[in-house]
Amino acid sequence: MKHFKFIPKSTTENSYSFLYKKNHEKGTYAAYIRGKRCKTTRSFFLEFSAAFQFPDYFGENWDAWDECITDLEWLSFKQIYVIIDDFDLMFSEEENASVLRDSFVKWIGQKASYWYKKRKRMEVVAFVEGCQSCQGDKG
Repeated sequence: MKHFKFIPKSTTENSYSFLYKKNHEKGTYAAYIRGKRCKTTRSFFLEFSAAFQFPDYFGENWDAWDECITDLEWLSFKQIYVIIDDFDLMFSEEENASVLRDSFVKWIGQKASYWYKKRKRMEVVAFVEGCQSCQGDKG
């Protein structure tokens, strides 16, 4: 099952229209992540915690992110869409930006599999521009 889809920014579909469409589907929680606000690991945690309304105790580290993204008891949903605009800008101010982006794709795919086993769907749609390694669907 494919959980992660890349869409080139040059297509007619854009992140705002996709978010609007998904937010109006019954039982869907759509989180909008702005890649341009995720240029560092710390800013990624801040953006993600705001989009998913993480609790105040969120520790802004990978273990805390993993705990919160597999909990989400404070949200009501049957399916989650994570819509990422400017994916290619995520972690761009980190020395190992491409490694972090690739790791994120792997980690969020694992979380999507986790939710699928709980009979809930998580899909990630990333809008990209100029990212050679960001092509097609990833599981």
